[in-house]
Amino acid sequence: MALFEAIRERSQGATSAQLSNLAEAWAWLTSPGQAHGSSSAPKGTG
Repeated sequence: MALFEAIRERSQGATSAQLSNLAEAWAWLTSPGQAHGSSSAPKGTG
């Protein structure tokens, strides 16, 4: 995955805090229960 490779390259100079924030953002974006742009949407719908 090219995106992951780009993240890996950037992470070489990133702090652990930045990596943690990136990991949380990645998990949120890839979470099937999250509705992008509508955090108040109930999970499991759409």
